[in-house]
Amino acid sequence: MSLPPVHDSGHSMAVHASRPHLINARRQGMRGQSMVIFAMTSLILIGVVGLSVNTGWGTIQRESAQSTADAVALGIAYGFNNGDNLTVATSKYAAPIMQANGIPTSDLTTKLVNTGTAVEIQATVSIGVTSFFSAAFGGKSFTSAATAEAPLTIQCGLCVDGTVNDSSDLEESGNPNIAVSGTNIYTAGNLSVGGSAMISAQNIFVSGSTSVSGQVNPSPPITVPPFPNPVAQPPPPTCSYPSGWDSYYGDCPSVASVSGSTMNPGVYSSFTLNGSAGTVTMNPGIYVITGNMKVSSTTNLTGSGVMLYFTCSNFPNPCSSSSSWGSLTIEGSGNINLTPPTSGPYQGLLIYQDPSDTQDLYLTGGGTLSLTGTIYAPSSTLHLQGNSGATTSLNSIIDVGGVTAKGSGTITVSYNESANYVNGITKSEWLYQ
Repeated sequence: MSLPPVHDSGHSMAVHASRPHLINARRQGMRGQSMVIFAMTSLILIGVVGLSVNTGWGTIQRESAQSTADAVALGIAYGFNNGDNLTVATSKYAAPIMQANGIPTSDLTTKLVNTGTAVEIQATVSIGVTSFFSAAFGGKSFTSAATAEAPLTIQCGLCVDGTVNDSSDLEESGNPNIAVSGTNIYTAGNLSVGGSAMISAQNIFVSGSTSVSGQVNPSPPITVPPFPNPVAQPPPPTCSYPSGWDSYYGDCPSVASVSGSTMNPGVYSSFTLNGSAGTVTMNPGIYVITGNMKVSSTTNLTGSGVMLYFTCSNFPNPCSSSSSWGSLTIEGSGNINLTPPTSGPYQGLLIYQDPSDTQDLYLTGGGTLSLTGTIYAPSSTLHLQGNSGATTSLNSIIDVGGVTAKGSGTITVSYNESANYVNGITKSEWLYQ
């Protein structure tokens, strides 16, 4: 029986013969561990790459959502501020913007936000973003959303804002017809249209309640938050303003009175034009009225380039609690035709009643009443009344504290921006400053 060969060191050759197998097994184990480590490292790297790709893609989509939201908010505000209601403005401006950016309109939500000092349209664009590598982390998509706001204002021909008093309502009873063309009606208070009364405009905006048994077109009125006064307050006349005051009626105050068939600019404590006055012409300039201006009976009154300023009896000194106030009453069956200055600081401003003056304003004639230019009496209630034969044509922006309309006449308000006072701000720029 032969023995296994013996190495020089005395170890069995059989033992040495088994070592290559052990080395191979060890190498195979190390190779398996390397594959596991490589797989885990690759998974981590893939996750990092995926996270980077997702983050970059999400950033791109976030920027796209933000730029789209910005454009949509501005587009809707532009349309609304130029007389469109929100539905029309959204369809006209927002939808094409969404389409141009390849985003479905279903990803857009809008709402009105009242900040306390402004009313804004808030547009939110929410884009569903595909997450290419996030399946490894338990998700497949996420939403990238962006929000933008743009200020809104009411562009209106008949504006009821009630700056000082609380009678910021628009009320119609009987069967008068108020027809506003080319622009909107806005009331910060309540809208009441009773009996057979009719009211129409491009849009009708109401911040208070609505009670309608008559006709409203379009119907129903659009409910909106309260808006600030849509007409900027003009600077009041003083002895040093406007420039060229002396050229209107000499030293301030220059007390004037009606003389014959012609009136000149000046300060009037009060005056009445009745049937015996016949036809009276007002020369161009500023008429400061500290008492009641009354035009009645069959008097015909014409004036071109005039501005009627109603203020307190203390003029030109500051008003006090004991001051009496100016007011306007137009009634009777005469023909009245007045137009505002066509240049200067009061361009387009026909009637200016001090915001502290709460005396009512009466335009209730039964004849032909034609007024061009802005009527600014933010604390006064405007009374409109006429019979079926009366013609009341107001080419005006009317900014008053309240409106009541009675009788059976038709009151037509035709908006013409160029003929009115807008304080240097065009219709397309009527945003909150």
